[in-house]
Amino acid sequence: MTESINYFLPKHIQKKDTKKITQTLVYALLAQFITSTIIAICLWFGAEWLAMNYFKSDIAEPLLKMFIIFFYGENGFKTLTTFFQACENPKLQKSIEFTRMISLVLFVIAIWTWHPGDILIYAWGWIAALFVCNILALAFLFSKYRHLLTWS
Repeated sequence: MTESINYFLPKHIQKKDTKKITQTLVYALLAQFITSTIIAICLWFGAEWLAMNYFKSDIAEPLLKMFIIFFYGENGFKTLTTFFQACENPKLQKSIEFTRMISLVLFVIAIWTWHPGDILIYAWGWIAALFVCNILALAFLFSKYRHLLTWS
């Protein structure tokens, strides 16, 4: 889906076709959500089997289920940063990606300081850092590119 954003969006931006810009972004997010849901359902119901037969660990099952949340967030984040890339704003795209990495490091350091040793807590830290940056990316999308989006 990110390839379609990179291909179609610059053309629509040049023509200032806000309806097609919005449709492209919404269709990309919708397609990501649908495919993520299909994978999430398979992973949710297969987590126990994968944990026992592939990873051979009890802790793998809750980690796989947590990965579903991360997977949704990662797909949304990738779509939003690709939107910024297609809008030819690499500074914004890279600054959000950098902020994500800094957030991740800060969450991991905080967890390591206060609650070391539990991988599930570290996984929640990764998810939290991702969702903080998703909110930041959405804020930039609506504040900087509101004029490109049409909701009617």
